[in-house]
This record gives sequence, C-alpha cells and structure tokens, in this order.
Amino acid sequence: MKHAAAFGALTILLGGLAVSAHADQGAIEYRQAVFQAIGGHMTALVRIVRREVPHTDDLAVHAAGIADLAPLTEHIFPEGSGDGRTDALPAIWNNPDDFSQRRDAFIEAAEGLRNAAGGPMNQFMPAFQTLGGTCQGCHDNYRAD
Repeated sequence: MKHAAAFGALTILLGGLAVSAHADQGAIEYRQAVFQAIGGHMTALVRIVRREVPHTDDLAVHAAGIADLAPLTEHIFPEGSGDGRTDALPAIWNNPDDFSQRRDAFIEAAEGLRNAAGGPMNQFMPAFQTLGGTCQGCHDNYRAD
C-alpha cells in the first residue's frame, strides 16, 4: 500500500512537471504568434512605404494592428518562458527594468504610429522610424539572431 501511495504521489508530481513544461512552451508559442502578427503588419507597412504596393490607404489598418497588439507584450514574457524553443534571451529576465523600459517605448511608439497614420506621409515616416528603432533596440539586446 505504501508503494502504491508513493507511486501515485510521484505520478502526480511528474504530471505536474510535464504540464508546467507544456505550459511554458505554450507561453513561448503564444508569444511567437503575437510577434509574428506584429511582424506581418510591419512587413506590410514596409512594402507600402517603399512603394512596392499601392496600398497607402491601408497604413492606418496596419498601424492600428501593431498598436492593438503592442500592449500584449506586457504579459507575454512570464517567468519560465525563456526555456524551450525560443529566441528570447535570458537578458529579458536578468534585466527586467531595462527590458520594461524598452517595451514601454515600443508600446508608446506603436500608439504614435497609429496617430500618425491618418496624416500625411511626412508625419507618418518619423513615427514609423521611431517604431522601427524601438523594435531594433529590443532585438539587439533581447533576441537571439
């Protein structure tokens, strides 16, 4: 009877570890999906800005998409989601204050892009460049190549 109870406890413990590992990978995959969506909007904006496509009327849609997704970055880097198949570097969790400041700058720049998207291109471009700079700032320090 003691062995059965010990086996049961071990099974529950190992099951919990498996769920935890699965949950962490789920958090990673969710984060990746959010950034893929942001990246899709950025790619579309680049194509418009470079005049590779004639869809300047779509600037506001893509800018709003990024601005709507940007606040999600406040909760998609939970502790423990740096282990697994991810490009997120440990520096995210080792330097939380700097990472938070960079993330907040991204969120602010995304909102600035949304606001600039309804105006003329000479107002949109500085906001677009600011947003790109915030992306690069995180990628350089907190994302593996």
